[in-house]
Amino acid sequence: MNASARSIIRRFVYCDLPLGAVRIVFAILSFVLSVVASSLCVKIWTKHHGVQKLLNHNLPPGVSAAVLEYQDVKTTSILVFVFNSLATFTTSHIAMIMVQDIFKIIPPTMLRKMKLPQTTLSSVSLPYQAAALLLSTIGLAVAGAFHTQFVFSRSGTVTVRQGSQELPVATIQATLDRLGIMLPYRDVGYISISAKILWPAIFFALGASIATLLAWYKFRRTPSSVHDSVTESTEGEISSPVGEEEKAKEMLKAQDAQLTELKNGLDELRRNLDNCRASGAELTRRANAIDNQRAQSEKRNEIHLQITIMLLEKQVNTMLLVEEYEVVERTLKAFNDQIYDLRREGLTYQEKQTLQQNGLWDSESATLLQLHNS
Repeated sequence: MNASARSIIRRFVYCDLPLGAVRIVFAILSFVLSVVASSLCVKIWTKHHGVQKLLNHNLPPGVSAAVLEYQDVKTTSILVFVFNSLATFTTSHIAMIMVQDIFKIIPPTMLRKMKLPQTTLSSVSLPYQAAALLLSTIGLAVAGAFHTQFVFSRSGTVTVRQGSQELPVATIQATLDRLGIMLPYRDVGYISISAKILWPAIFFALGASIATLLAWYKFRRTPSSVHDSVTESTEGEISSPVGEEEKAKEMLKAQDAQLTELKNGLDELRRNLDNCRASGAELTRRANAIDNQRAQSEKRNEIHLQITIMLLEKQVNTMLLVEEYEVVERTLKAFNDQIYDLRREGLTYQEKQTLQQNGLWDSESATLLQLHNS
C-alpha cells in the first residue's frame, strides 16, 4: 500500500466528524446494495417480457395465445425499486458531503463564490439525514417483507386460449418444461435473488440510520464552541498523520504560493516606485519653471524699482532747484530792500561794512552782507 492510500485511510479513520468512519462505511455499503437490488427489480420486468415473447413464439398446435401473469411480484418489485432509489439517493449524498468535509475537495474560496455553506454540512444536516434514512429503511423493509413472502410462497400463472376458449395449463406444460420456464417464483433465479439481496441492503440501511441518529445525539451534546474549533482546525488535525512526502508537497505548494504573492507585491512596488519617480521629475520640472518665472518677475520688479527711484530723484532734484531758486530770489529781494533802506537812511554799503567790522552791526545785517559777498 502506497503513501497516498495510507493517507486516505488515515483521513477516514481520524476524521473529526461524529462517528464519521462508521457512517461513511454504512452509507457506501448501503448505496452499493441498494443499486444492486434496484437493478434486479428492473431485471424482473425486462426478463418477464422476454419470457413472454419466447413462450408465444413456441406455442404448440391448437393454442393461439398464452399469457404469463406475475402481477403480485411486479407490484412488490415496483415498491422495492422506489424505496431502494430513495435509499440510493440519500446514502450517495451523505457520502459525498462527508467526503467533502473530510478532504476539502472544493476549496473555501470556491464555496464562497458559489454561495454554499462553509460549515461541516454532514454534521449540521444530521437530523435530515436520519429522517430520510429512516423513511427509506422502513419503506424498504415493509415492501421487502411482502416481496419476500410472495417470492417464496407464490407462483406465476399462465392463461392458455384457443380463440376465445380457455384451455388448461397442461396443454402447454411440455412447452414450459422444454423452454425451462418455471412458474414458482422461488425457482426463477432472477426473481429469488432479488428477494435474497434485499435484506443485506435493508440491514446496512438500518445500520446507517442508527449510526446517523447516534451521531446526531453526539453532535447535539457537543458545545457549539467545540464545533467551531473543530471546523477551523479540521485540516490541521487530520493532516498530522499524513506522510512526510505529502507534507513536503503541501509545504512546497504553500511556499510557491507565497513566492508568487511576494513577486506580485514586488512588481506592484516597482510600478509604484516608477510612478513616484515620474511624479518627482514632473514636480522638479514645474518647480524649476516656477523659479524661472519668479526670477524673471523679481528682475522686472527690480528694473521697475530702479526706474521709479530715478524718476523720484529727478523729481526731488527739480523740487530742490525750484526751492533754492525761490530762496535766492527772496534773499536778493530782501538784500535789495536793505540796500534801499540804507540808501534811504543816507548810509553807503562801505559805511555799514565798517560798522560790522567794529561790532556795531546786528546779525541780520551780517546775513545780508554775506549774501552780498557771495
